[in-house]
Amino acid sequence: MVKKAKSISQIEKEIADLKKQLADSKGLLALVFNHAKDWIFVKDENLKFKLVNPSMCQSYGMEPDEIIGKTEFDLFGDKINETEIDAEVFDGRRVEVQLKRLIKGEWRNFLCQRLPIFSPEGNVIGICGIARDVTSHQKVEHDCQMLVKSMLDGFALYEMIFVDDKPVDYRFVDVNPAFERITGLRRPEVVGRTVMELMPDTENFWIEKYGQIVQTGIPDSFENYSQSLKKHFEVTAFRYSKTQVACIFRDVTDRKSIAEENEKMRNQLLQARKMESVGRLVGGVAHDFNNLIGVIMGYAEMAQLKLKIGANIDSELDGIFKTAERSADLTRQLLAFARRQPVSPSVINLNEAVEGMHQMLKRLIGEQVELEFLPGKELWPIKFDPGQIQQILTNLCVNARDAVAGSGKIIISTDNHEFDELSCIDNIGLKPGCYVSLTVSDNGSGMDAETVKHMFEPFYTTKEKGKGTGLGLATVYGIINQNEGYIKVFSQPGKGTSIRVFIPKTQTVQNQKKNDIVAVEKPAEGHETIMIVEDDETLLDLARRILQSLGYRVFTASRPDTAISIAEKCEDKIDLLIADVVMPEMNGKELSTKIMERFPDLKVIFMSGYAAEIIFTHGVKHGENFMQKPFHMQELALKVSQILNS
Repeated sequence: MVKKAKSISQIEKEIADLKKQLADSKGLLALVFNHAKDWIFVKDENLKFKLVNPSMCQSYGMEPDEIIGKTEFDLFGDKINETEIDAEVFDGRRVEVQLKRLIKGEWRNFLCQRLPIFSPEGNVIGICGIARDVTSHQKVEHDCQMLVKSMLDGFALYEMIFVDDKPVDYRFVDVNPAFERITGLRRPEVVGRTVMELMPDTENFWIEKYGQIVQTGIPDSFENYSQSLKKHFEVTAFRYSKTQVACIFRDVTDRKSIAEENEKMRNQLLQARKMESVGRLVGGVAHDFNNLIGVIMGYAEMAQLKLKIGANIDSELDGIFKTAERSADLTRQLLAFARRQPVSPSVINLNEAVEGMHQMLKRLIGEQVELEFLPGKELWPIKFDPGQIQQILTNLCVNARDAVAGSGKIIISTDNHEFDELSCIDNIGLKPGCYVSLTVSDNGSGMDAETVKHMFEPFYTTKEKGKGTGLGLATVYGIINQNEGYIKVFSQPGKGTSIRVFIPKTQTVQNQKKNDIVAVEKPAEGHETIMIVEDDETLLDLARRILQSLGYRVFTASRPDTAISIAEKCEDKIDLLIADVVMPEMNGKELSTKIMERFPDLKVIFMSGYAAEIIFTHGVKHGENFMQKPFHMQELALKVSQILNS
């Protein structure tokens, strides 16, 4: 097939198009050449400048005709020798070099690329060069390097090592002197080596954290402990390149140790404060217990006399029971007051909680100070730990007692409050909603504005040395914040102080009282075999009699070794073990484990009169299979029935 020849008009059009394209290209090239900030120049085969752009001319302060036709040696004499560099370019290679030039009396650094210009035959007939002034960039880089070297914080640059996109190790690229000082590792020892080579026991946390930063590009700040270096570090890390992460860190081991020591001291001081208060209570509590014991003894004697004549003793038994209940309440209050108990919120009525502490508070503040309680009407329920309510009241009343300095008056009051957004504006931290308030007011010395400003700070106190720790109000503040409440203080020198805490109302329904449950439920009779282990003989015998009366077969032991011996000899199955937690030889938890070796399906109920933290150390937690002493015998019977039938 013969290709049709182009017409003259077609050829002329194509030539015109090519000329236009060439003109456009020349125009674009001229635009770049004339406006580029970098130097652009062309040399011929004799190394003479054929072409220079305005930027290069302006830098040297010369006109183009002063440069064109001359070599660099012609312009600058023996200060410049480009022969070796240009010789490499004439060998057909592209060359990148760093050069210095004296520009207007100042030596400046340039990064220069020189490329060969080829003829159609493939011979090098000239050089094209592009040079960029990097003086400022190098200065910034140098300043950064000096800053890193002089930093008090450690600096390290790591190259991450990945296997299937999972970080498995990292290599040290560079470290500063502070890194050496903080870690004890020398730069020559670490650079080029991986962390797993240097410290094989390094936690995965470090590798995973740095790998995550490299993969996501998101910087991070964190604290962590290094097992290898035995130190706590505060670290800020960021991605340096596609595979590298840089981190700045400081040793915070001493700070952490001080914080831990402060916390330890704080706990010790809190306990000391509690014990100081307990010491004040001893006299009053002894008085109350003597009264209660006297009442019980009196009712018992009256019951004995009536029995001899065959009279009804229901009223005497009722008096004994109620007095024993008061004794148990007093014991529970003392236990909650003196121990470091875990927080266990429950739905409570604040009036009932305050009323339950009223007698103890009177003993605590002394007879010379008048204590009055003004309960609010129809208080909303709150969800709060009763022990924390006791802490709040105790601390506020002790501070009020000290403020009245001898004789005076303290008023405790409660009320309901509802706040909208407008009323919260002047009370920073208070959120709109319904609250129940607890207010402790005194007619004592009062406080000035500066004291009020600092009163909730830990260890801040205006009392004489040895008279206070400065932790009472800090404890109150911490408890209220923990429960999303609010504190407001009103005080003036010479006019007394009023501290009001606001506790959020809860929608949860208040639980039925324990006494109501006991009255409603009736324990079922049973036939199972039960072992009771209790070192108090009186309680042991009473529990045996109660459970035997309900039809259970009961074994008793006052020591763990006796219980184990009975279990080993027992031919029948023991269905339930009721064991005291704290006993000689071994605790209740250990005993239950031993007996379960003989009876794997054994069910267990633990009981104790000790504080929560002591029970926890023996491996037992408050729960469905635990009973806190003292308790009703009917409660024990109900618990036995529930556990056996569960």
